[in-house]
Amino acid sequence: PMPPAGPVIDVPDEVSMPLAERGKVATARFAVSNRGSAPLVVSGVRTSCGCAGLEVETAAGFAVTTGFQVPAGKSSQALLRWSVRGGVGQPDAVSVRFATNDPQRPAVEVRCVAPQVAGGAQAYPATAQFGTFSVNTAPEQV
Repeated sequence: PMPPAGPVIDVPDEVSMPLAERGKVATARFAVSNRGSAPLVVSGVRTSCGCAGLEVETAAGFAVTTGFQVPAGKSSQALLRWSVRGGVGQPDAVSVRFATNDPQRPAVEVRCVAPQVAGGAQAYPATAQFGTFSVNTAPEQV
């Protein structure tokens, strides 16, 4: 069968990854495929957090990108890296958004989710408030 005319992007809407450790860099890898008969142009790459960046596989390895092309009938490997900031025991997620020349999907978003953040110590509640104490006065328990 003939491929569809023009570029046709095929990319997951969401990528799930295993447990992520707070304060570490997490990575989510996914393919950006072109099922069409013309080159796919990806541009205007941006992430939902300044703690994240998208990289695309090149002959020399992965390189940070704000745009790239995928030949007709081919795929490119993408890697989203982000600094895990979510609360311990909670999920953490970032999104990457970009424009394409696919007329059916001119704007694309891929959400990368770590279902649970591990590691470190975290106080709950995050703050504790105490009354005032005078110097040279023994505190009283109420």
